Amino acid sequence: MDSQDFVYNTKNESISQKKLTSISIVIILFFTFFIFAGGIYIEVMAPALRGGENGKPFLIYPHTDHQFLVEGVLASLLIFIGFLGLFLIYRASEFGYHENRYLYQILGFTLTGSSLLILQYMFNQKL
Repeated sequence: MDSQDFVYNTKNESISQKKLTSISIVIILFFTFFIFAGGIYIEVMAPALRGGENGKPFLIYPHTDHQFLVEGVLASLLIFIGFLGLFLIYRASEFGYHENRYLYQILGFTLTGSSLLILQYMFNQKL
């Protein structure tokens, strides 16, 4: 085996490692989304499927011990949007001399604050 074959194999391993890393990140994010969306609750308990007594549909189930499927998915999306906002705030502080870092901060604070306010509104509707 000459040195050229070794370099070629090393390059192929690094490419496969990058693919494995990105696939594992996607799997971890999907599993986290499943947990945040209430996937275990949906598997164990049968989620409520219909609206109110008068036939008027509603998005948020009015009791804290039950949830609609859409409610769990919406709450988990809002949690991920809040984490995205925190990540943007972190990235803005990482680039101290970047000229557009204030845009990252404004967008990060907006995403985090709005997701927290909407989640709080959803929780207040359950009470």
